[in-house]
Amino acid sequence: MRLVELFLNETTEEDRAIISLAEPFYSFLQKYADQDLDWDDENTETLYLGKIGQFFDTPFVGIDDIKITIMSDSALLERIKKENPRAKDAPAGLWDANTKTIIFNSDYLSTDFMKSTIAHELRHMLDDIKSEFRVAGSKRYSTPKDKEYRKSKNDPYAPDMQYLAQPAEINARFVQVLNSLVPKIKRLSSLPSVEARDRSHKMLRYEMDMNDVAGMFRNKENSPDYKRLLKRGADFIDKELQHLQQLK
Repeated sequence: MRLVELFLNETTEEDRAIISLAEPFYSFLQKYADQDLDWDDENTETLYLGKIGQFFDTPFVGIDDIKITIMSDSALLERIKKENPRAKDAPAGLWDANTKTIIFNSDYLSTDFMKSTIAHELRHMLDDIKSEFRVAGSKRYSTPKDKEYRKSKNDPYAPDMQYLAQPAEINARFVQVLNSLVPKIKRLSSLPSVEARDRSHKMLRYEMDMNDVAGMFRNKENSPDYKRLLKRGADFIDKELQHLQQLK
């Protein structure tokens, strides 16, 4: 069943839908893990797979026509350097809003890191689509939190990494955290419900710390936005545990 409404604020339903799509997406990419890439018109190693709607029953309106592409590590790095000449490494994945394409780095296809990368890029994709549905709020996900502070020398991400302060990046990193929790929540679901919930919530805070999510906010753990993410994560855990209990 599709989530027809694109919510003004991010919801647990969106997070769970993204992660549910990320799992078969990862399995789908494995058939290309050892495949030689074709040479495209620009003489770069690129493999065009098609559109998301050709391969998956998608949970969101508006993503069937999103294109899927695989690029070699070197080709993707050259692409990145066109916008950031100082870039030294290619990412595992990339969402290109201009061409409506999700690009995956062929070097990472069969790694566990690709699982969280898929969720990350799907979140970017969804946030861009949501922005388009709301023309007046089209910059909502790209405007950094504490914009003036982010321009100052006190910002630890200034000047080269201010994208880490953008809601779009914070949102995508957070979904990576939730995606990493899913198998752990599943293992804990065999415990008594209260214990499973408490231990899952502790793991949420641990993963948030490991991914330095608080560091993406000016006021760290005291930021109201960070606290909202914790609440959203707790809701995600509760719904996952309820779902697993129903399957027993």
